[in-house]
Amino acid sequence: MVREDFKTVIAGYHWFTDWGRDTMIALPGLTLITGRADVAKSILLAFARYVDRGMLPNRFPDAGEEPEYNTVDATLWFFEAVRALVHYTNDYEFVRANLYHVLTDIIDWHVRGTRYGIRVEDDGLLASNDITVQLTWTDVKIGDRVITPRCGKAVEIQALWYNALRVMQHLAHAFHDAEAAIRYEEMAMPLTDRAAALLKRGVWQNYCAPPSVNPSSSGE
Repeated sequence: MVREDFKTVIAGYHWFTDWGRDTMIALPGLTLITGRADVAKSILLAFARYVDRGMLPNRFPDAGEEPEYNTVDATLWFFEAVRALVHYTNDYEFVRANLYHVLTDIIDWHVRGTRYGIRVEDDGLLASNDITVQLTWTDVKIGDRVITPRCGKAVEIQALWYNALRVMQHLAHAFHDAEAAIRYEEMAMPLTDRAAALLKRGVWQNYCAPPSVNPSSSGE
């Protein structure tokens, strides 16, 4: 889909328009594997322009309205899309010149906290803490009721957060930003054990992982 001077991806015509999450997930297959790196770069640049308080837009409304930012995962999928761009094109210079500073700012915002109570907690895991807003891919909302709010530390969000830190570590090394590379490595290293412990605490007796773990809940 072409919007003014940039392109996005339609999430599901005609019911859905362009969504950040769907765009970032689909970008490698739609553009990079098909040899259209120029389109991938255009999409990444377009979304980078609209990053606000460290968050990628969830949706671009029609009629020139302001983008909506109710998403915890679209921003993290942005890192994976950038990783895929580097993998398929080896164009580190494009990332360094246009995206690295945006990615750095995103990490910083998540560490200190941004919209909807999205922030890194003391254990290094990424939490969201607003039960009134749908923030993950299970985003059904009927009236004022969020059907699956998934507050706390949703399991796939931890995987995406870990991946984002490793992507930043890799880019920092590539750009000879040694201090940043060490920082991202130190942030990422403990997460595998912590995420595993969190998952173990929340696994049901039938070994089915719950959609999220909220540290403030009773666990019942």
